[in-house]
Amino acid sequence: MMDPTGRAAIWFAARAGRLETTQLLAQHHAEVDRPDRSRVTPLGAAASAGADAVARFLIAQVAQVDARNASGDTPLLLAAGGGRPVVVSTLLSARADKDAQNQFGDTALIVASRNGDAPTVRLLLAAGASTKLRKQDRVAAVDVAKAREFSQVVALLGQ
Repeated sequence: MMDPTGRAAIWFAARAGRLETTQLLAQHHAEVDRPDRSRVTPLGAAASAGADAVARFLIAQVAQVDARNASGDTPLLLAAGGGRPVVVSTLLSARADKDAQNQFGDTALIVASRNGDAPTVRLLLAAGASTKLRKQDRVAAVDVAKAREFSQVVALLGQ
């Protein structure tokens, strides 16, 4: 059963960070990768909400760590954009594509740099995320950090 946006109960449980509910639903054969109409999976919902325990559980249930929503965002991009470094670390440990780009060319590093999120930038750099990738408008992570005067992030990016 789903709501009008195509969201199943497991999606809502994941988004709310309800680990026990998510586990119960999975035990009763809820699809761990069932996306909503925007193609956001339960793992993507958990990642954007910062629900690390739920994200870990879904990964253990073999959820697709690089599933893309309608904009091409992966759970890693959603976690980075939401300022969720703990979930970013979890996803990187699960071998999420650290350089995945959405339809605009954003990467997790570009999004974290645009937000001035130094802890997430550090994690991504330590994982080997590319500083050379650019958005469609040719803007790189360092460019967005400089434009917003995030000097700590600029320094981390080596500029």
